[in-house]
Amino acid sequence: QLPDLPEPLGFAGALSGGCDDKLVFAGGSNFPFPTWTSTKHFDDRVWTLGGDISWTWELSSVVLPAPTAYAACGSISGQVVCAGGQTPDGIINNTFAIPCDLTALRPLPSMPVPTAFASSAVLGGELWVLGGDTGTGPNATTNVWVLDAQLSQWRAGPPLPTARKLSLA
Repeated sequence: QLPDLPEPLGFAGALSGGCDDKLVFAGGSNFPFPTWTSTKHFDDRVWTLGGDISWTWELSSVVLPAPTAYAACGSISGQVVCAGGQTPDGIINNTFAIPCDLTALRPLPSMPVPTAFASSAVLGGELWVLGGDTGTGPNATTNVWVLDAQLSQWRAGPPLPTARKLSLA
């Protein structure tokens, strides 16, 4: 059994991915006590769960550009790429990479449209971001965005047949 994150409330919508022999777990949101009657808290910390024999959580000195949750994430070429999400100020289009060696975050081109609560998958070294919520118009979208991490550019993918958010890819 893996150890619990050393944060008693836990986090929803954390940014995560596999990196070398460890799990990267960053950001997320929760409601401090008294739960559900307090203001939602967004986190900016980056944790790793090492793959060595001890399997212990370590808090990194690297922090997210802003407290963020609900971003689309995928592991590509020794980094966890994170796109969009939600901060205390609303839905964002920021994109960045958390390198496996936990040196400084690497900024990437912003998503064409602010998006949170999307599904994501890595295919052929590209991050596919499917559906989600843009914070405008309908509650969910049919948008598909594809980030070529090597070329550092976004392109539109084929739209989903129906609007989706909070689904699995």
